[in-house]
Amino acid sequence: MIIRQFNTYKNKLNNNLHLKEILLGSANTLVLKVSGMILGLGVAFIISKQYGAEGIGLYYLSIRTLTILGLLSMVGINTSILRYVGEFNNKENIHKLKLLFKNSIQITLPISILIGLLLFITSDFIANNLFNNIKYKNPLRLLSLLLPFWTILDISIQFIRGLKYIRISESLRSITQPIINIVLIIVLGIFIQSYLLPIFTFSFAVIISTVISIYFIYKKIKHLQIRSDLDFKKNELLKTSMPMMVIALVIFLQSNISLFFLEVYTSTDQVGIFSISLKLATLIGLVLIAVNTISAPKFSELYWSNQHEELQKVIFHSSKLIFVFSLMLAVILVSLSESILQVFGNDFSQGKIAIYILIFGYVIGSISGSVGLLLNMTGHQIFLRNILLIILPLNILLNIVLVPLYGINGAAIVNMVSISLANIIPVIYSIKKLNLVTFYIPYISKNIIEHYSNQNIIR
Repeated sequence: MIIRQFNTYKNKLNNNLHLKEILLGSANTLVLKVSGMILGLGVAFIISKQYGAEGIGLYYLSIRTLTILGLLSMVGINTSILRYVGEFNNKENIHKLKLLFKNSIQITLPISILIGLLLFITSDFIANNLFNNIKYKNPLRLLSLLLPFWTILDISIQFIRGLKYIRISESLRSITQPIINIVLIIVLGIFIQSYLLPIFTFSFAVIISTVISIYFIYKKIKHLQIRSDLDFKKNELLKTSMPMMVIALVIFLQSNISLFFLEVYTSTDQVGIFSISLKLATLIGLVLIAVNTISAPKFSELYWSNQHEELQKVIFHSSKLIFVFSLMLAVILVSLSESILQVFGNDFSQGKIAIYILIFGYVIGSISGSVGLLLNMTGHQIFLRNILLIILPLNILLNIVLVPLYGINGAAIVNMVSISLANIIPVIYSIKKLNLVTFYIPYISKNIIEHYSNQNIIR
């Protein structure tokens, strides 16, 4: 029975090249992302043992601040560069790849330097008046110097990903940095006992990763000759990138802004406890991220070539894949979360209820499938941006109300509500406007697909 079922799935996979590409590509990406997540938890474990929950809070809130400023510095180019690399990676336009990377760096580097300078100057004000903790002053100053490297690294990783070197790009994003970070924290921690050490080792890891990524890109495009700077203008790149920056920034804030409210209304150690709970819960989203990494060009290709039936098949099977593996991860996390939290220290067990709430939110996101990606790839990014911009003020309001009352549990409720709304509304829109069903619930999804397509397109 099991062998027959296995052969059935194997035949179905061999007969569906799109599904096969997504499944195999997602598996490779997922392995790297899970490995990166485990290494990241290793970094958190070492910091928690040396500096406690407060050290974790200071480390993660500093990195989140860097990430927000990085998104502003990149003005969306880190997202749009994927589209252009795919568009130019052919015989007729391949010479534009060099111009694309050149323009990307020329736009983002000055912006990142300027924002970094402003952060350095205002670090004392931010530490004292926004975070209410003078300990943030030196980490913010250190990260202000790191911001240009962080910006170039993200641009480079996405450029490499666009060239379809997925393993290399994902290794640079998820593996290289935490490995360097762990080694340096362990070695230097023998001689240095300072809360600044994790920020310093993180910065060094980012710089090394940036050098590696730039060298890789140089080797790939050094032979290309730029014919004319008019072949691809900077304003064309910015016109595409700016809306994507808004979407990326709002999505990041939806998930992470609660950390800042926790710092304002509670304490740095509560930020640390919530950060670990959030990091563990995001394991559920790794399957979705892995599938999205491979699905993005596939969705675009099938939609714009009017292969809607084939697109719905790919969406259905990828959503089913996301649902099954995400649910498995959720069950494992719910079962083991309390034990895992205690590994970091007794204080972290306070995050038990918060992680249950966060897991529920991420399960809703997984059930919804790749709906955000689909809207971006099919020209409906304006709707997605508008929905996210409407949800963000609600997120802020809920944080103001719930975090002072319920602390980390209030922050978890806010995240759960935001994730749910940011997925459910686009799912409804996708069904109504595109006649495409992205969510997967056993039996129900297939019936809805058949209803909207008026034919049985899932074989």
